[in-house]
Amino acid sequence: MGNMHTAQQTSFKMYWSLASDLWAITTNSTVLGGSCLLRDSSNFAYSNATPTVALKQNATLAAPLSPGWIEFEREIGPFGAIDVQYLAPPRSLLTLHHDFMASLTALVLTNPEAQADYLALNVPPRRAPVPAALLARSDVEFVGGNVFCGDDSSPWPPANGLYMAFSFTNLCHATFAEVLQTVHYSPLFAFLSAGESRDLDAICALDAFQPSTCVRDHIHALSFLTTHNTSFAAIPTLAVAATADVRALKVGYVQFLRTATATTIARVPILDQDDAAWCFYGWHVLLGWAIGLREVVTLVGDHGRITAISAVSPNLNMVPDPNAIPQSFSFLVKYCVQYITLVLILVSGLLALSAMYHKGHMEARNLLCVNRIVGMTWLGRPFVLVRSLSAIWLLNTSPLTLVQVGVGTRFTSPPLAWYTTLLATSEMTWFVYVLNDLFSCITQQYTSLYASKSSNLTWLAAFVWTLRAPQTYVATVYRECSRIDMDAGVDCTSGSVAVGSATRLVTSLGLVVACSGLVYAAVCLCSHAPPPCYVRSPLLNAQSYYMLRLQGWRVGDVHYLDKTSAIMAGLLCVSWQGRTLVFDIKSWRILETPIAAHADDRLVHAIPLIH
Repeated sequence: MGNMHTAQQTSFKMYWSLASDLWAITTNSTVLGGSCLLRDSSNFAYSNATPTVALKQNATLAAPLSPGWIEFEREIGPFGAIDVQYLAPPRSLLTLHHDFMASLTALVLTNPEAQADYLALNVPPRRAPVPAALLARSDVEFVGGNVFCGDDSSPWPPANGLYMAFSFTNLCHATFAEVLQTVHYSPLFAFLSAGESRDLDAICALDAFQPSTCVRDHIHALSFLTTHNTSFAAIPTLAVAATADVRALKVGYVQFLRTATATTIARVPILDQDDAAWCFYGWHVLLGWAIGLREVVTLVGDHGRITAISAVSPNLNMVPDPNAIPQSFSFLVKYCVQYITLVLILVSGLLALSAMYHKGHMEARNLLCVNRIVGMTWLGRPFVLVRSLSAIWLLNTSPLTLVQVGVGTRFTSPPLAWYTTLLATSEMTWFVYVLNDLFSCITQQYTSLYASKSSNLTWLAAFVWTLRAPQTYVATVYRECSRIDMDAGVDCTSGSVAVGSATRLVTSLGLVVACSGLVYAAVCLCSHAPPPCYVRSPLLNAQSYYMLRLQGWRVGDVHYLDKTSAIMAGLLCVSWQGRTLVFDIKSWRILETPIAAHADDRLVHAIPLIH
């Protein structure tokens, strides 16, 4: 998110860009007006002028230069030709912070006593440290700390603290002290990283605020680290590598100093190997760099370079937009599943009423195929496919719960009980029904032999697989940013929580296909070829044709279907004045058949399947 304030900018004086050249040569009132940018031209813009002159003319740079800016030009180079390079934190520092936070979080979330001790630590919200070498000098005054503003501030003694470093909230000619805004774990991180730098009196003496409880607070922090030293055993080793990398980058504060005779630039190393007490505060500063509260830039000029760290920038708090999460598809699937469930309940209730009305004159074994036949007849493949896919999606989604542990929170993923897993994996059989119905034109009379076996095998395989290797969530906290426009902002991803797995989803679908194919192949190889089905009737769809048991309901060449099973097949029957009216919900047609007298009383409660 961009946040530019060009009217209060502080960095334009460093580099004279091509855009500035184009503006200057086309503006007659500038020193470069009407000039040419070709070096070989007799009217070359910089034959008798420099970018510094142009910056002074347009008031970007005040003339004459202050003593601090004169010293800056001598050490770094002329204004208008200084590159400002953004410096990212070294990987070793990020690793140190990551491992420290992981160790501390694991400790306080698993050890209630450690959490209580941690919360009992007294950590002042602000500190204002000054290096011992500067604090000991009585002949100097600080006249600025913003590397983009120079010595533009009122002089004050080192005992007041350092001047505030550069920041997008710190403008020139402002008088603010550099303050360390600590977090609760700051002293723990600093003590672990600083190693042997534990002279508490020396550490407290460098703080301009000098709270009365300083030494006691540090003793409590060290006691906490001593008590739980095993949790942080790896941190000191990581700190050694981070120390070497930070010192190699020569990161530090920049302060403009004034004595009675001169104005100089003091480069204050963040980790000064000659000032162990200052290193304690240096690690506070580096912590801010690691978590994104501070930035580091390197100014590279014709004469030298300087690497400066910024002041703390306040976090930009943004509330996630719920509308950014797509929900329309999930709601569509939800309503489809609810519709399917409602239809199954209504049809099942209708079957129960029909069975009681016809006094049990029905083929009871057909009820074993209620889901399969009713799903394909009353709902159709698309709805059943949506139900099957939604079941597979949920089965391969890890349940994630945010629970409170004391004052902390953590994600937990409770394992499913075996009976819950058994019930959940049964939903995968809906996809088997779709495959059985879709390929019944190929399997034909083998459909009745392998269909139920394939769904049972799929259920068993999915149950064992899910029980032995359940889906687990994967959470990462790692910020990755891509530059969109450095003047407008960057696009960052700070972490991710993956509760599902596309790989497991594909594997689940493959498992269903494999089980169906294996069972069909086994049935074809191991079973005698069943006789073809010759029930010639347009009233039955594929699943009803192959899965309903009609063998015991045949008289001569005519097969009969009991009226209760007919409901499963989408045939609603009503007897009226010696005739049976049949409403076929698949084709929305009403058929009429006479009620014939039969020796078998069951056939009174059935309809003939005639062409």
